[in-house]
Amino acid sequence: MPVLSTIDEKILDPHSYSFFWDFHLPPGPLTLAREEFDIAHGLCFVFKQRQWYELIAFGAPKNNYTVMERYFNFYHEMQAFILSFRHAAKKLIDKSHENRIILPTAMRDKNQSILLSSHANYISRSAYPTSFNSIKSHITSQEFSCLQQLALGYSLKEIANILNLSARTVETYLNRVKNRFNIAYRKDLVKLANVSVIFPDR
Repeated sequence: MPVLSTIDEKILDPHSYSFFWDFHLPPGPLTLAREEFDIAHGLCFVFKQRQWYELIAFGAPKNNYTVMERYFNFYHEMQAFILSFRHAAKKLIDKSHENRIILPTAMRDKNQSILLSSHANYISRSAYPTSFNSIKSHITSQEFSCLQQLALGYSLKEIANILNLSARTVETYLNRVKNRFNIAYRKDLVKLANVSVIFPDR
């Protein structure tokens, strides 16, 4: 059965967004979750990459009607959990990428190309505004790409391989960001990456 994501102008530009399960979504997956697994009241986070997008879903038993309030109260904690999981399960995630399953075209999200092209337009901008440490400045598209991979837990050498750059170039981009936002330590650079790249405008 083909999957069709809900397309809204608000989600075409950002690198990431979230949404609740509701009647606007395709009925097939929701019916399967409710009837086969007794799961409802879901919240999904979507993170766009160049050639794919990552969807992480949280759900609860159908009779748990208070979970929506918890989603609102612990939204940032859920974001932090996603980042923590990415780091803790990095080897497993990398292994899954090596053994990925490519769905037949008929079973893929029909709006995938629209979502990914919008992400490509987003990161191709020369720069976009960012705020950190009470400093308002900007991040260039090259710096954005490096920060994005840094937030996913990759080393400078790994980022260089992923982006087809030299490790020295990656280091230069990240040092520019450090200087621009008065950042002295790598851990704070990772914090900037988590806040401004993985979850922009939150």
